[in-house]
Amino acid sequence: MPPTAAPAPTRQPTRTPAPTRTSVPPRPAIAGSAPLGTPDPDELALLRREMERLWSAYYLARAANQIADAEAALQINNFDHVEQSVTAAAASVNRAYEYSAEQEKGPISEFRAQLSTLREEVRVRPEGMDQRLRSLRQRMLSLADAGA
Repeated sequence: MPPTAAPAPTRQPTRTPAPTRTSVPPRPAIAGSAPLGTPDPDELALLRREMERLWSAYYLARAANQIADAEAALQINNFDHVEQSVTAAAASVNRAYEYSAEQEKGPISEFRAQLSTLREEVRVRPEGMDQRLRSLRQRMLSLADAGA
């Protein structure tokens, strides 16, 4: 009988002991940050206005993008999609109005009225609608840029 080789011994994994925590490290201080406590009401109001301004700009940009979709659908005479896109843009403009500052409410109300008119005229009077959509989209983007 030939000699048999014995299996090589396997190494046992070494276990390192888990580190023990003696204390919680301090939080790093952020330069210029106020200590935790009661927030300043004026600062909160300012932050709230800033947030609302950004949301208004976001919804206006979203509406402009939806109008661009309507323009593309108009190019291929897909009037159902034009109506859907204009309706979606009107909903976005309504949301922008909710968050807008007083000085923006007038132009946004005008956008709402124009979108309503465009939605009614999609099937009745589509000629020249591409130009009206383009103009409306550009004005929305200008207002969104001014607000952002």
